[in-house]
Amino acid sequence: MGEGERGKLELEIPRGLQEFSLYPNTSAVLETPRKYPKPQKTVSVILPVYRTKAYIRQCLESLLNQETKADYEIIVVEDGCPDQTLSEAEDLLADPKIQVIRQENKGLSGARNTGIDRAAGEYLVFVDSDDYVMPWMLETLIKPMRSGQMDLTAAGYTERKERNGRTQERLLEGGKAGPHGITGFAWAKAFHRGLFERIRFPEGYWFEDTIIKHLIAPMAAGIFCCEQPVYVYRNRKGSISRNAGSSPKCIDSTWITWQMLKDRRVLGLVNDRAYLDYFLRQLVLNFKRERKVPEEIKKQIFSWTAQIVRNEFPESVFLKGDWKKGERLYRSLLEENYRAYCWYCRLAR
Repeated sequence: MGEGERGKLELEIPRGLQEFSLYPNTSAVLETPRKYPKPQKTVSVILPVYRTKAYIRQCLESLLNQETKADYEIIVVEDGCPDQTLSEAEDLLADPKIQVIRQENKGLSGARNTGIDRAAGEYLVFVDSDDYVMPWMLETLIKPMRSGQMDLTAAGYTERKERNGRTQERLLEGGKAGPHGITGFAWAKAFHRGLFERIRFPEGYWFEDTIIKHLIAPMAAGIFCCEQPVYVYRNRKGSISRNAGSSPKCIDSTWITWQMLKDRRVLGLVNDRAYLDYFLRQLVLNFKRERKVPEEIKKQIFSWTAQIVRNEFPESVFLKGDWKKGERLYRSLLEENYRAYCWYCRLAR
C-alpha cells in the first residue's frame, strides 16, 4: 500500500465524536495469521456464554440433539459470567462433545475468538447462548460444504420476539448467494475455518457481526444459501439489539463500519460498485441505530462519513443500479446535503 492510499484512510476523527463515545481502534485483521493443525473434527460449534441462565439448558440440549453423523464438538466459552450461568446445565457439561473454557470477561468478540483459537473442526458454527437450534441445523449447513466448493453456507431462521408478555414469531430467509446477499449475523451459518486465518472478531465494539458481510463473505470462494430455518433467534428485552440506541455505544455502528474499510484495504479487497451498494445500506442501518443521539453528533457523523465516501467511493466507482434511493443517498453524501441524507435514510429499506 502506497503512502497516498494509506493517507486516504487516515482521516481525522471529529473530536466531538471521540468525546461522545471513544473509537475502539481495534482491527479485525490478525497481525500473525492463525496456523491450524490438521482438523480433528468435522465441525466446531462455538458457544459464548454470559448471563443467559434462563436459556442455557435449552440451547445446549438443542446442540447435543443434532441429527447428523458428522463428528462435532461444542466449545463453551464461559466469559466471566457473574451469574454462574452454567450451573443451570452442569449435568449436560459432562457430555464428551462439550469442552468448557472459562476466562475473564472479554465480551462476545473475545469469547468467539477464544473458541476459534481452540477449534479442532474444519468448519465453524457460531451460536448465541440465549438462542437454540433445530435438530437438522448442522446437517443442513455442512452438507453443501462436503463438495469442497463452498466456504460458507447460510440458512433461514426464526425470530422470537418477546413483547408485552407475549412471544411473536416470524420466519426469515437466509439470503441469496453472494457476499452481500446473506444476512449479517454470524449464526445460522457455517464457515470453513480458513476464512478466519487472518480475521478475528474485533474486540471493544458493539455490532461485531459487521465483519461477516464486509470481510468474511467477500473472501469465500463459494457461498450456498437455503431457506430452510435451522436457528431460533430470541430477540429479547435487555439485548443489545433491542437497546443499542439508548447508549452512546450505538455509534460503534459507525466506528466499526470505518474499521471495515481500513481492514478491507489491508486484506486487498476492492471497493467496487457491488460493495458501494452494500456500504450505502450499511449507512442506512447506522443511521437507524444512531437515531437517538444528539442532533449535533448526528451532523458530525454525517460530515465525517461524507468525507470518507468522497475519498473511498469516487464517482468513477458508482454506476447506476436498480436501487434508486441508493443513488440519491450517494449523491447527498457527495454534495454533503445533510437534510437530503436524512430523508433518504428514513425512506430506505
